[in-house]
Amino acid sequence: MTKAYPAPPASRWISRSVRFAAPGVVALLIFAAIGWIDFGAAAAASLVFALGVAVFVRGFDRDGAALKGHLRALADAGSNHAPPPPRPPLVTTHGEEALSLVRRLDQTWRGRAHGVARERDRFTAIVSELADPLIILDAARVVRIANPSAIRLLGERLIDRDLADSLRHPDVLEAVDDVLAGERSRKIEMTQPVPIERVFEVRVKEFHDESDTAAAAPRVRMALVTLHDITAMKRSENMRADFVANASHELRTPLSTLIGFLETLRGPARDDAEARDRFLTIMGEQAGRMARLVDDLLSLSRIELEEHTTPSGRVDVVGVLGAVIDMLTMRAKERGMAIDLVVRDSLPRVVGDDDQITQVFQNLIVNAIKYARAGTPITVTACLTDMTETGSRRAVAVSVADIGDGIPKSHIPRLTERFYRVDPGRSRAIGGTGLGLAIVKHILSRHSGRLAVDSVVGAGSTFTVLLPVPLDAEFDIDDETVEPAPEPMAT
Repeated sequence: MTKAYPAPPASRWISRSVRFAAPGVVALLIFAAIGWIDFGAAAAASLVFALGVAVFVRGFDRDGAALKGHLRALADAGSNHAPPPPRPPLVTTHGEEALSLVRRLDQTWRGRAHGVARERDRFTAIVSELADPLIILDAARVVRIANPSAIRLLGERLIDRDLADSLRHPDVLEAVDDVLAGERSRKIEMTQPVPIERVFEVRVKEFHDESDTAAAAPRVRMALVTLHDITAMKRSENMRADFVANASHELRTPLSTLIGFLETLRGPARDDAEARDRFLTIMGEQAGRMARLVDDLLSLSRIELEEHTTPSGRVDVVGVLGAVIDMLTMRAKERGMAIDLVVRDSLPRVVGDDDQITQVFQNLIVNAIKYARAGTPITVTACLTDMTETGSRRAVAVSVADIGDGIPKSHIPRLTERFYRVDPGRSRAIGGTGLGLAIVKHILSRHSGRLAVDSVVGAGSTFTVLLPVPLDAEFDIDDETVEPAPEPMAT
């Protein structure tokens, strides 16, 4: 359906026709006056000429009005992103040609506008999906664009406000001001202490607003700010430094002992058989300590390499506990201790690595043998419990309880740190490397398990391992017999 545009007023096209026809009519009358043509013929020719000019001018005026209205409709449709208006009816061939050119220009403009909108939407989608916070500031340091990550980090009221209202860090603000003043880029580190301590690498770069395409328009200088979270990297660097320092310290003592005894055996004790036997015994103990330390370090390295790989095997926890207890029974008897296994429920298999689950129980029972009082029992209890507060996931809980000096509560959160010892002298004296519980923690992390510690000073300690039961596991258990899950230790 074509749109009807209003026709031009009659007075306008009549006046234009008179102006255009007047020179020809006057010329014909002059020719009649001087006798070149007959007056009647001149009058008839003048009338025909005037009518022809009027018809021609009226057609052009109608086409002009229609084109003007169509251009106005195209402009309104473009600003509102509406479809183009229908093609108006025209009178002259020239009007049709002009209309074709106008509609081609409109199609070209719409195609380019659509491409710009598509690129803008793509840019917006990319910026929104960035994990790192991204902020664009104008020359007055006011935030103009911020992705969702930046809004989550700095607050909902970030947009259209000075950056200093949301990010009160002097070094970052100084870097932004330097870039807005003419510097190309700056890079600094920023620590955010609350709600949890995080470290960011902040990059500030110059950014120009190219939205004004006029040749004479000056380029508006802005600033692009990105924040990259390097907390994990910083922690890893600190852990690596601590690990190297602790490992070096742990190896230095037995190495110094070996070197000192070797020098003594080569010198003053060269011919002293009694001293030589005593020194060799001590050297053997120190060499064994170093061997255990190296073995634990290698074991921990292998476990960390596999920590993010979910195990696929199924492990019979009761069978593993029986094998570990059989292996450690003689060692417990040397201290007059007995290991009792209590299985309260019919336990399903858990998803896990058989060797690593064995190592978890072995480390916990060995610790109980080392640190509990001689002649006291060690009780290993296995039962079912709820992994979550809602009871949506079951777990096998294995507790290793001993009777000993216990662990002060201030030490419990740090028990799984590498080389951390509650009593360093006693631990080294009985051959501990300080890595046993760190190995337990990393193995349980791979198995989506948890470690809970309950200890009373002077009474003893209970270490409880929670291993989730597969969702497809089949077992028959009365809900009333399910033990409550112990609180996990803070690590």
